[in-house]
Formats: sequence, structure tokens, C-alpha cells
Amino acid sequence: MARTTLAKDISAVALLASALAWTHAHADVRTLPALMIDTRGELLLDAQGDVRYQPWQLAPLPPTARAGLLMVLPARPSSRKDLRLFEAAMRSRKDEARGLVSTTIVNLDDATFGAGLMVETKLSDEKKLKPAAHLVVDEQGAARQALDLAEGDIHVLLHDCGGQIVKHHQGAFSAEQVRQFLGRIDDALQARPCSSQGKVQ
Repeated sequence: MARTTLAKDISAVALLASALAWTHAHADVRTLPALMIDTRGELLLDAQGDVRYQPWQLAPLPPTARAGLLMVLPARPSSRKDLRLFEAAMRSRKDEARGLVSTTIVNLDDATFGAGLMVETKLSDEKKLKPAAHLVVDEQGAARQALDLAEGDIHVLLHDCGGQIVKHHQGAFSAEQVRQFLGRIDDALQARPCSSQGKVQ
């Protein structure tokens, strides 16, 4: 009898663990909350080509867009390494022309010692090289907190016009994970333009 009871208990624990794992895996299927960053904010170029900051908030995607990509990165040297495979694959594509709007938020509140200033300088250089890039500096980690994202890791979120997160990747990318994420981007870009749907970025 004791063995039977123990077996049932073990089975119940296994089922509970499986259910919790499923719930965690699907917890990222949700809608983006309102996001506002007014400590630093979005990088813009003035008339002289110098970088300045402007408060940033999540806004509706443009009418011609089909999906949004939101990257929330800690201000750590490891972030670019973790993103390397994904960024290399994205550079070979023309997703902006297909309706993808990308925004990168760098969280200075999640920085290794001395890395914040270095990362911010690199962002300024990137903005000057790519004026159309949407780059945001978040001094207090407001976006990470609002999205309830774990510290220390990169987070890449793909969302639709209504702000629903359809894919969330956390941490360094493997080649297979890049392939899967690009597949979800391709699926998202087959949707109708946002002008005939709804919202966000």
C-alpha cells in the first residue's frame, strides 16, 4: 500500500511539474503594456548631427507596418555576443521593407561596472551611422520592469499590430533558435498591414 501511495505521489508531482513547465513556456503570450521611458529615452540627431535624448513611449505601429520587434538588452558587453547569430541573420534580410519595425532598448540599470558609458557611446555611434534606427536608453530599467523580464539576459520580443507578443526569446541564440525566430517573423509579416488591423510600437 505504501509503495502504491508513493507511486501515485510521484506521478502527481511529475504531472504538476509538467503543467508548470507548460504554463511557464506559454506565459509570454500576452499583450505589451504601456511603456514610457523618460530617463534618457530615444536617441535622436539634431541639426548638427549630434545625439540628443527625447522621452520615449510605446506608440502604435505605422499604418504600413505588419509587426514589431522589441529588443530589451542589459548594458553589458555580453549582450552583443548573445545577439551575434541573430543580428548576423537579420542583416542579410530586408524585413524593414516587408513591414517590420524594430526598436532596441538598452537598460543602463542592468549594467556591469563601467560598461554603461561604453555601451551608450557605441549606441550614439550606431545612431549616427544609421539615423533611421530606433534606439532607446533606459536609465532606470522601466521597460524591463513593466514587461517583467529577468535581469542579466537579452530579451527579443516579436509582436503584432495589436501589441500581442507572439514570440519571446530570452538569452543567447543558438543557430536553431535563430532559424525558429526568423520563421515566426516570416509568419508575422504575412499579416495585413496595421492600417487594416490595430496597434502598437
